[in-house]
Amino acid sequence: MRNAAISLTLVLLAWAIGSGTGSAVDPHKTIGLTLTAPQGGETWAIGTAAKITWSAGSATGSCRLVCLRNGQLNGTIAVNLPIAAGSYVWPVSQLVTGSAEPGTGYQVRVETEDGKSTSTSQGSFSIVPAVKGAASIRERTLLPLASQHSGALALTAPQGGASLAVGSTEVIRWSADGVAGTCHLVLLKDGKFNGTIAVGLAVSQGAFSWTVGKLETGSAEPGTGYQIRIESEDGKLSGVTKGYVSLVPPYRQATALVAAKTSLAFGPQASSGFTLTAPQGGEAWKLGSAQQIRWTATTVSGTCRVILLRGGQFNGTIAIGLPVSQGAIPWTVGKLETGSAEPGSGYQIRIEGEGSTSKGFSKGTFSILAQ
Repeated sequence: MRNAAISLTLVLLAWAIGSGTGSAVDPHKTIGLTLTAPQGGETWAIGTAAKITWSAGSATGSCRLVCLRNGQLNGTIAVNLPIAAGSYVWPVSQLVTGSAEPGTGYQVRVETEDGKSTSTSQGSFSIVPAVKGAASIRERTLLPLASQHSGALALTAPQGGASLAVGSTEVIRWSADGVAGTCHLVLLKDGKFNGTIAVGLAVSQGAFSWTVGKLETGSAEPGTGYQIRIESEDGKLSGVTKGYVSLVPPYRQATALVAAKTSLAFGPQASSGFTLTAPQGGEAWKLGSAQQIRWTATTVSGTCRVILLRGGQFNGTIAIGLPVSQGAIPWTVGKLETGSAEPGSGYQIRIEGEGSTSKGFSKGTFSILAQ
């Protein structure tokens, strides 16, 4: 009888442990929930947005996310998340109470609120200091340009020779071969760090719309010798503009400069790079009506401006900072950046690459009619 009682006690104890009563939750138990990101090897900068993802399996209801470091609880990331959502965007290091310090050995664990189903990152990831203003970025970008190359990340636009108007929008583009995670963009001048353009960008997005000159702190001045550099957040992979680009003053503040460029005797008005397809000459457009100015471009990229000529002389600026690739702009006839055009004849449209010699013209003149 005594042996039977001992055996029954052991069976009941084993059942209790197996059912989860009276025992600690196994941090790697994956019944139902499966954490799919992060899985280990990532480097996340404080303050950037990192996506934590999971699959629900048979789990329902709500869950919580916790942060572990070296296998020990570091803090709670979020609670009462719908399991069905499958993801949560985490401002890296932010915890319900306090924040995680920069370092290695971090993991994320997803748990049902009752703790019966959990799943943990298979490997550990690192948290690094916020990129904004970090000395490490400045130090990396002071390297000679010869060392600023990587086969994995390549900066594809803009490339050397481009002139970018401060305040206009320029799309910075890159390609990535086998690179995941996030990256940042920095501006160099004469090979030295000038400022941070953007941080925490997903490598996979491949492009970023930059308001030319705008930096995380301050702004870049017009000048020459600029380059853009893309870096993985850990600084191990990078790509840089193959040549130098120039930042030129906003054309709204340089009407005199535009006028000087367009007051030349045009002679045969030979187009180069651009073909203006509308207006072509002979049109009679009513002042205030809505019309389309259209063009095609062959070897031109970046941004352009559209100006109005009368009698072959500068009359006013219609628009600036236009992406060459858009190929058209709606024009309220007569409207200029400053003032308006008078009714009359002898008008032409001229399109110019900003800071380049590429240009295109109306083949003939058109008229603006009074309302």
